[in-house]
Order: sequence, then structure tokens, then C-alpha cells
Amino acid sequence: MKILLIIIPIFSFGQISPELKVFVDSLSIVDRYESSNIGYGGTNSKVYDLFFEASKIATDKEVEYLAINGKTIVKAYFSTEAVDRKLQSLNDIFKYQLENNEEFDRIYGCLGGKEDLVSKMYSSVVNYTLNSTLLELYGEETKWTEKEAFKKLREFNNVIKNSEYSTDKLLSYIIIYDKKNLKKNCKNILPMIKNKESKEIQYVLDICNK
Repeated sequence: MKILLIIIPIFSFGQISPELKVFVDSLSIVDRYESSNIGYGGTNSKVYDLFFEASKIATDKEVEYLAINGKTIVKAYFSTEAVDRKLQSLNDIFKYQLENNEEFDRIYGCLGGKEDLVSKMYSSVVNYTLNSTLLELYGEETKWTEKEAFKKLREFNNVIKNSEYSTDKLLSYIIIYDKKNLKKNCKNILPMIKNKESKEIQYVLDICNK
């Protein structure tokens, strides 16, 4: 597997604060990514609580480090945290994960399944393109404006378009989420998709054929 050299100051695991390491060690042995509340009854997730406590004491540099190092679940949580903090290194983290993508089990509420690191990070930015809706529904303030989130999404799209590691699924995201450039993306991205028989890609074809 090719390793991408990225411009992020990487320090050894031993340089993570002892307090943070306690939480990270516990996260490293869990077998799935969990949202804050899980199950039909909305039970509080102890796994998410571990991450939340870790995120409160992690510096930006530690978040960058954990987003590309350690166990897959740790990377999943901290790459999302990197997006939440709007770190300058997001593109570098995204490129690294694209070249070293990993799948993990996850549960959001009562819905379980599998996800991969790149899709998780991408969807985290997509969520911020809906800022006005999130603010209206939940009263959540963020570091992102919708304009900034769409700009970052287009930067991620350019990474996907120019990477030999991109999958059909990732290419389809460009068409689905960049509606402003729908016609251009349908023209340029569809020919790059290899397997047009899957249900996922059929949905994209329907979008382009409307």
C-alpha cells in the first residue's frame, strides 16, 4: 500500500498527553463507531462518551495525528473532529485516508452497517452544507458557514477526481452533492465510473438523465 507523505507535523504516540492516551487506549479496543445515542430507546453510547471526553482535551495537533494514526475507530472519530474544528490540514488528512482507506462497523441511532473513513469524512463536510437547517432544528452553532462547507466539498471533489484510489462510490458523491455543477459533473464524471450496474450508480444515472 502506498503511503502518502503529507505536510502535517507528526509526533510520536508517546508525545500525546497521558490524559488523552487513557481515552484513546480505551477507544482502540472497541469494535464499532457509535453516535451519541444508540438503539431504539436512544441509549447513551459509552463509546461516544469516551471520544467526547478525549475531544475535550485533545489539541489540534493531537487531533491531526489521531485522524491518520492508530486503530480505525480512532481515526474515524478524530477525522470527524478535524472537520468540526475546521483544521487547515483537512485536505491532507483526506488525501491520506483516500490512499489508505479502511472500512469499519458503525451504528447511528438504531441503524447499523459498514462505512469507510473517506465517506465518513466527506459526509461530515456535507452536513455543514446544511448549516441553516441544523441551526433551525437543533440550535447548533458551528465554525462553518454553508459557503465554506461547499468550498471544502469542491476541494475534496477535486482530490477524488485526481486520485487513482477513487472508487465508483466516491465519484458518485461528486454528482450527488455538487448540484451547482450537475451538468458538467454528469458529463465528466460518469465516464470515469467503471461499474454502472450497481443500485448506487443507477441512482446517479437517474439524476443525470432527468
